[in-house]
Amino acid sequence: MKKIITVLAAAVIAASTMSAADVALGVRGKGSMNIGTKFVEERSGSVEYPYVFGGGFDAYANLSVFNLGAIKLGVQPEIGMNFFNGINQKYTLSLPLVGSYSVENKAYTTTIDIPVLLTLKTDFGKKFRIGAGVGPYVSFVVDGKIETTDKDETSFKKKGQDGLDFSATNFGFAFDADLGFGFGPGKLVLDVRYMLDVTPTKVLTNGEDSDYTNFYRRNLTAALGYEIKI
Repeated sequence: MKKIITVLAAAVIAASTMSAADVALGVRGKGSMNIGTKFVEERSGSVEYPYVFGGGFDAYANLSVFNLGAIKLGVQPEIGMNFFNGINQKYTLSLPLVGSYSVENKAYTTTIDIPVLLTLKTDFGKKFRIGAGVGPYVSFVVDGKIETTDKDETSFKKKGQDGLDFSATNFGFAFDADLGFGFGPGKLVLDVRYMLDVTPTKVLTNGEDSDYTNFYRRNLTAALGYEIKI
């Protein structure tokens, strides 16, 4: 895992130092909310999905490779970390001799995400820019935990405890829009992104998983960052 991350980070740095006509480096801090995250197999009956809030940070290099008039077509490799990706599910369970009671299941992961976006950006002078991007990403789960509340009793397990593990690698697509404002030598960047996993995060206990606990991540993120041309 460390070797993969090192190689990909080196590739981002190497790409950013190419003799391209227009290269920008940037960093972002972000908050996230799970909009649309779902289990592979949904439970029947009355089920609630409270929002899960998280955050993280990214570093990226945008390389403009072709100009279409005022529009710049580019490639943007990134590497970032996301905390509290996850899902929260509440439902009512009914059992003979026990009756009905509420159950709440929570699952959270920490991931390293590496997108490569195709971007379109337009500058309006030196003070304002709009942009959009779309592209695939690979996601590595580096940590995680689950929490279950059942009949007022709460159990908690972290990755590696009692055989708990998560699928190591997932894939998805990112859809991005950003605004850039001239500030000092670079630009202050506001970024909104939707991350859509196409492979589920598997929650494993002693190597076994269930579609009632495996989930697809769907995260909406809002970020504030700064970028500068080199």
